[in-house]
This record gives sequence, C-alpha cells and structure tokens, in this order.
Amino acid sequence: MFEWSGIAAVGTTLYCAPDDASSVLVIDTVAGTTRMIPLPPSEEWQCGADGENKWSGIAAVGTTLYCAPCSASSVLVIDTVAGTTRTIPCGVDGSDKWRGIAAVGTTLYCAPCNASSVLVIDTVAGTTHMIPCGVDGSDKWRGIAAVGTTLYCAPYCASSVLVIDTVAGTTRTITCNVDGYGEWWGIAAVGTTLYCAPCNASSVLVIDSVTGKTRNIPQEGGDGDRNWTGIAAVGTTLYCAPDEASSVLVIDSVAETTRTIPCNVDGGSKWAGITTVGTTLYCAPSCAGSVLVIDSVSGTTLPCGDIKWADIAAIGTTLYCAPCN
Repeated sequence: MFEWSGIAAVGTTLYCAPDDASSVLVIDTVAGTTRMIPLPPSEEWQCGADGENKWSGIAAVGTTLYCAPCSASSVLVIDTVAGTTRTIPCGVDGSDKWRGIAAVGTTLYCAPCNASSVLVIDTVAGTTHMIPCGVDGSDKWRGIAAVGTTLYCAPYCASSVLVIDTVAGTTRTITCNVDGYGEWWGIAAVGTTLYCAPCNASSVLVIDSVTGKTRNIPQEGGDGDRNWTGIAAVGTTLYCAPDEASSVLVIDSVAETTRTIPCNVDGGSKWAGITTVGTTLYCAPSCAGSVLVIDSVSGTTLPCGDIKWADIAAIGTTLYCAPCN
C-alpha cells in the first residue's frame, strides 16, 4: 500500500498527497511533529470502490495546495491556513487520469497519463477545464516541467513530447521518433533545454525548447526495465534516481555524455524521486531501506536511514520524505 504520493512545502510545513491514505499527512519541520488533515466525504472524490491511487502529485499556489487526480474524480484542495480540505470536481472518472502537476502563475496543469486532455485548474475561480491533447491511449506522459510559460510532459508510452502553451491554451507535440513502453519517467530543465530520465529507454531524451527538436544522448549502464525514475540538476549536470538500475545516471549537459555512480544496492523499485540541497542530491526510498545521498563533488554515494518513503522535498538544508509504507 502506497500511503502518500508527492510532497510540497508551504513555508516550513510540508504536505503529502494521499495516494491510498485516508488523510493528508502534515509535517511541522520546526516542531518535528506530524498530524493529519481528514479528507472530504468520499462521495466528493471517489469514483471507484477501493479508494486507491486517489491523487498523484501536489503543487502550491500561495498557501493553498492542489493534488492531481489520479483515480479520484476531483482535485483535492488543501487550505493550509484553516487546516481543512475540499474538492474541485474535474468531471472525469477513470484510473490513472493525470500524473504530475505544475504551476504557471496561479494556474495549474496536470500531465495526462490515461486522460485525453490536460487538466487545467484555475485557482482564482476554483474551476477546472480541459485542453485536448489530441492523443488517445494509456500511460502517455509522466512528469511535467516548465520553461517560462510553456510546459513539457515526458513521454512514457507516447511517441512524442506533449507541449502545453499556457498563453494560447493549446497543445502540440514534438516527435521523439521512439515507440515503446515506459520509455522516460521524469523531466527537468537546464536553461531552455529539458532532459528526460530513461526508464526503459536506452538513451536520455533531450528537448530543445527553442528549436522544438529532440535528440538523444546514449546512456551508460541500465540494462533492465525501469532503470531510472526521476531527474534533478546541479548546475549543468543532471542526476537520475536509480529504480531497477544499480547506479546513479549522471548526465553532463555540456559535453552531452553520461556516466554512472555505483550505489552498491541491488533490488527493484529502490528509489523514486530526487531533489537537491546545494551540491548534494537525495533520493527518496521506495522499496530501498535507506535514503540515497549523492555527493556531486566527490562523485560518491552513501545510503543512510532505514525507513521507506515515496517522495522527497527540501526546506533549507533539511529534507523530508513522504511515508510510502
């Protein structure tokens, strides 16, 4: 059971989006305590009978947080001042609808996984609307990142990158000339160029947002499935969190080469999510028994801790992980 999926900060307090859990997990980083905020009545959000995979991803606009509906039938809204929750209906039922959420100003956008449109959340009006993506199918995109007012979604099973023009309210695609299942999972920007972490793909997908073209950087290591999930940058170098892979994938965006840093841990679904504090990176354990710490200066890793988590975020120099199991 995956209790929470996604974590975001408002000031020094963190909030975890409920996946299978029946409440929002709140972490007070000053007092070092936790508490729960109950969910609204299930008839407001539950489109299935089991209440699993409700929301996937969380983002803040001011002091209010919004969770992307995965299998829930509404957006979960968390009022951090009042300590209450409510919902905004999205008018769509089904599973794995959207995975990932990002803000441009006061408007949020959810990456379509099984849905056939981008979910747009107007936080001022408290309403939602859709931007058709013109692509049907399942598991299309996973992960979303912005360059200015334009958003890009990493192709998981789709054969193209989804581009969302938030000014015009339109979408288009950039062909990546690769078909397959679970190709890339996670996306991050260095300047105006975006990089997608190779999950099952044999290369890093590079998206030039200026020319609208893609290219690939051959990767080192990662011979199995679900090699890396999640990507983050330190300067012009990117690091991918190892899922099934036995090493961290390091991408030099200037030289366009890759290398690996051994993590000396075997097994599947080890880490999911990666973030930075200065020049050090931290990977949240999914099934691994420790946080993976990556020292980008020395090029070494160090596992520490013995609890499982599902996502990670930083406040200052302290990191907090959302409990998975």
